[in-house]
Amino acid sequence: MHSNDIMVRLRRRGHHSYSVYEVVVSYKWKRRQSDYFEKLGFYNPQYREKVFFIDLYRLGFWLNRGAKLHSA
Repeated sequence: MHSNDIMVRLRRRGHHSYSVYEVVVSYKWKRRQSDYFEKLGFYNPQYREKVFFIDLYRLGFWLNRGAKLHSA
């Protein structure tokens, strides 16, 4: 496992007309819906005020170990 292979990305959850996203740490070559190392938070764009939560302490932990942020 190389640190360049790890990304912080959004994982889509929910159903067809109600998308909710989880902020997860996974390999960059894995599919979006596959397994992940850790769930850091979530993003719910369905509410009038977009709901976003992320554990900044754990995000810093992964970024210090070489994880990259996904462009989304």
